[in-house]
Amino acid sequence: MGLVGNSFGQERFKSFVEWHSVVHTFEAMGAMMSMLVHGVFERFPRLRVSYMEAGCGWLPSWLHRIDEQLELPPSSSPI
Repeated sequence: MGLVGNSFGQERFKSFVEWHSVVHTFEAMGAMMSMLVHGVFERFPRLRVSYMEAGCGWLPSWLHRIDEQLELPPSSSPI
């Protein structure tokens, strides 16, 4: 059946190689970001989560970037 719904990057990436290489990672990053900023891990400290099919090489630098953003004053937000 495949994916029913929108996914990160679907409007930009059309070939299987592009989609499979990028979209899995983008979706995992989006899911993780939502869980981080909405306090899921603080509310459920014993919760164990796994993001499959996304690799993990991007994770350390991405978490470092999130930490840097969280240290900025709220007025420096681009939104």
